[in-house]
Amino acid sequence: MRHEGQKELLRAVRRLLDEGHPCNVLLHRLAPQPPRGEDLDGIARDHAAPARIDTGPTSDPEPRDRAASSDFGVVPSTVGTDTFLAAMGEAMACGAVPAATAQRGMRHSRHSFDLDAPGATGPAVPRPFRVADPLLTDAVRDGAVRMLNLWHDAPERLAGPRQRAVVVGRGLAWKAKRGRFLAVSAACGAGTRPADATPAVHGAVGTRLPGTGAPSGVGHGPPHGEDGGSMSVRWNDPDARRAEAVPAAPSGVPTVPPTPSGGWFTGTVPHVADGPLAVLVTDHRDRTTWAELALGEPMSPA
Repeated sequence: MRHEGQKELLRAVRRLLDEGHPCNVLLHRLAPQPPRGEDLDGIARDHAAPARIDTGPTSDPEPRDRAASSDFGVVPSTVGTDTFLAAMGEAMACGAVPAATAQRGMRHSRHSFDLDAPGATGPAVPRPFRVADPLLTDAVRDGAVRMLNLWHDAPERLAGPRQRAVVVGRGLAWKAKRGRFLAVSAACGAGTRPADATPAVHGAVGTRLPGTGAPSGVGHGPPHGEDGGSMSVRWNDPDARRAEAVPAAPSGVPTVPPTPSGGWFTGTVPHVADGPLAVLVTDHRDRTTWAELALGEPMSPA
């Protein structure tokens, strides 16, 4: 279990077990005491037989034995802070098919939205930028059901991904990854983009709203904070399934995802003093990319 994405993982697992899908689940988190929460408590209370929850330390061979006896390693994450993720690589090396969020920093694990794609080691799900994201919960649950159905009905389709997962997992090395990190850091320090960086996307406009929450030409939202207001944002992309504005707001301030309508995403976010605003765009093929949302005059639909 990772810190980011735990809520979504637990809720997806609980739904999976509540629905009666035949599977066993092992959840391990190193903690001084068992974490409390309805999702984890509900799994322990209602599904004690198929689910095992451990929070204590383990000996060296124990994680390997568990991974070797598992068919899948599920690693959803929000925000996208996971990069090398040694735990997933170790599970892959032991034969577990990885199911994880599609983050640029984890491309080396080669999980894919298309399980039949050349070189795919396991299924991917879209990464979100919100805590307790219901879409990520749905994606993890749906992906797990798909993998379970394949395991029961067409296990031969998992043979290739499993073999590739073992090869990829055993080929990962800290030395090679360290070199990549240093190369990216050097490029950033020099003010240049790494050679394989995600290309930037432009073409959106956000408008500031006064503290009174008065409407503008592109919608409005309630005031945020004592003196500040909200920002009304719009994003136009017919190929986007989801667009999430990420303001540089204090911790704890929720991000309001724009709502799609005819290719336009509209919504409000907390006031941002300076632009541009970062936007995480997910297309209909579940690929994600970062974009910039310029702050300026309202832009009307064509």
